[in-house]
Amino acid sequence: MAALEARGIDCRYGSRLAVRGASLRAEAGTLTALLGPNGAGKSTLLRALGGIGRFTGSVLVDGVPIDRLSRREIARQVALVAQDPPADVPFTVYEAVLMGRAPHQGRLALEGRRDREVAESAMRDAEVELLAARPIDQLSGGERRRVFLARALAQEPRILLLDEPTAFLDLGHQAKVMERASALARRGLCVVAVLHDPNLAAAWADRAVLMREGEIVAQGAAGEVLDRSLLEELYGARLVCARGPAGEGPFFGLSAPSRS
Repeated sequence: MAALEARGIDCRYGSRLAVRGASLRAEAGTLTALLGPNGAGKSTLLRALGGIGRFTGSVLVDGVPIDRLSRREIARQVALVAQDPPADVPFTVYEAVLMGRAPHQGRLALEGRRDREVAESAMRDAEVELLAARPIDQLSGGERRRVFLARALAQEPRILLLDEPTAFLDLGHQAKVMERASALARRGLCVVAVLHDPNLAAAWADRAVLMREGEIVAQGAAGEVLDRSLLEELYGARLVCARGPAGEGPFFGLSAPSRS
């Protein structure tokens, strides 16, 4: 049984069908990449996978339809990290991360020793423990993204949804984010990430799902789906494909125009 499954998902914005008939499976212990051009419906589908927004079709968490679960039950199993976390949060980093424990607390929402231990562990995982006393509104965009990843980890979810976790990051920080996502998958989480760069998916993802104009056009093992001809059709660009000296890759780049 898949940790997360979507069956025939449709999402509308007014009269526009943003996602059409999307079906996919994501397993525990794997990192699945959602890829596609701008406007393909990746983020909209990711939100539906988290039970957020209006959609038709079915999302199942461990075989249970997500619409049968309460918001608290969903939050205990599924955590979503948005692409652009809010900056105007009137809390410190530690306070914001500790809020991730809310689904596990009682009505009075009083944190206990375990809540503090889990929050501190999550901050170490996301490498924000040194920012614990800093107000959220004094952080950079990349720092905020790591803080909200820590808050998601503090939920102790079984399913982690990441919306463009590498956006606006330099190459070094992109690699760190993907290494962290891959490590979480190896620890048994089901991780689904919206990505723009197929090279990141080729290097770290176990599975890839390609979307265009709201539809899934290909999905499967990353090494099979990340094919040059498929990607050229998906992005409407000519690409070159190469592998490293030890067979790493594939790596994709834009085919440069002739200067002659």
